[in-house]
Amino acid sequence: CRGIGGGAGWPGGHVDVSDVGSIFEEMFGGGGPSPFTTARRAGPRRGRDVEHEIDVSFLTAALGGHEHLHMRTGGEARRIEVKIPAGIESGAKLRVRGRGEPAGPGGTAGDLLITVNVGSHPLVRREGLDLLVDVPLTIAEAALGATVRVPLLKGSVEIKVPPGASSGQKLRVRERGIADERGRQGDFLAVIQIVGPKTLSPRARELLESLADELQDPRDSGPWVRPGGDSTP
Repeated sequence: CRGIGGGAGWPGGHVDVSDVGSIFEEMFGGGGPSPFTTARRAGPRRGRDVEHEIDVSFLTAALGGHEHLHMRTGGEARRIEVKIPAGIESGAKLRVRGRGEPAGPGGTAGDLLITVNVGSHPLVRREGLDLLVDVPLTIAEAALGATVRVPLLKGSVEIKVPPGASSGQKLRVRERGIADERGRQGDFLAVIQIVGPKTLSPRARELLESLADELQDPRDSGPWVRPGGDSTP
């Protein structure tokens, strides 16, 4: 091997290549890596995240529960239990750590990312944590007032409908909606829907016709067009 010599601090003669790194450390004070230092080995590889969708019932999303997935990751069949938090909404994502694709030796598995699709309910719908249910009333119940029992997610509750109720009017029962895992509590709202009879007995028709002239016309108080083209002020 040809010697490196001539300059101060560089002894003549043969130089061992393995000592070059320590020579540079002495020259530059050991403050940085030597240009002869080999690259460090990469750390443990992490497995790939896996995305999946899950369908849950309206009740499970509102009250919370558990679902089980049967899926294959990394060529291996798995049965995975997923906790569904109370109050979750459709489109929300859940992360199950370590249930994605496995990594190589010494590596860590990726995560399982689950998109939640919430089903509908035949009677109840939701707005955030509030629950809404349509309450059908007869014309007589709406005019005179009534007490009706309506279903909740758990049990039922009695609602007092005041006289003169109108379709679309909402009657609120506080803190009987959805309770999520953060301690927030929604309300329950009964939405009045007045349903007119499709058929009338002769007696019922006679009574309604006799009352028609006595009942106040609700269009008298708004900008409605009267027969003949005139409108209210």
